[in-house]
Amino acid sequence: MRRSLPVLAISALVLLFAGCTVGGEGGTPGAGELPAAASGSIPGASPKTLLPVLGPAPGLVPVQGQAVLVRGSESVRGIAGFGRNAIPALFGEYALAATGGEVQILAVWFTREALVLDDAWAALSCSGLPAGFTLAQSSPSGDGSFVVVASTTDYRLVIRLPAGFGSPCRFTAVLLERFMFFMRNAVREEDISFPAFLQF
Repeated sequence: MRRSLPVLAISALVLLFAGCTVGGEGGTPGAGELPAAASGSIPGASPKTLLPVLGPAPGLVPVQGQAVLVRGSESVRGIAGFGRNAIPALFGEYALAATGGEVQILAVWFTREALVLDDAWAALSCSGLPAGFTLAQSSPSGDGSFVVVASTTDYRLVIRLPAGFGSPCRFTAVLLERFMFFMRNAVREEDISFPAFLQF
């Protein structure tokens, strides 16, 4: 007897997804999990909140002296540089055109939580920062990346920079200036976001 079309359609879907598992070997990652190839992209954050490093979206390829927001702003739990944690934060990623045409990815977090800085952190002195901010820089991680924390009385901005980035002062100063503008114009907490473009 001929099968009805709905039965055939259901059978096809079952065959299509039969080999897929969530978070298992060879399957798709579960919510908040990273693909294996990107598992080291944000060291120090909670595995449940790690996010894959993305390249620039089509039409948003950065040019020299420009950083483009390619991910965010997203509410997450977990900030790089502080071991395993569930610190609530706003997360974003910027793509930056480096020398030689390489695109570097810089991760940023905004949080109102107090952050405890131990002896692995050193004070960082930069000119041109907005008034009221202090900076601290972490020791380099295994992949050479490092973290900068910009603190003021009300909030913290955490920036993870790739190995070989050089001085973080210029990028940090521009990010703080633009982010403060967005903060001043945010009516509600959920209106806070990272600027889409940074020129420096």
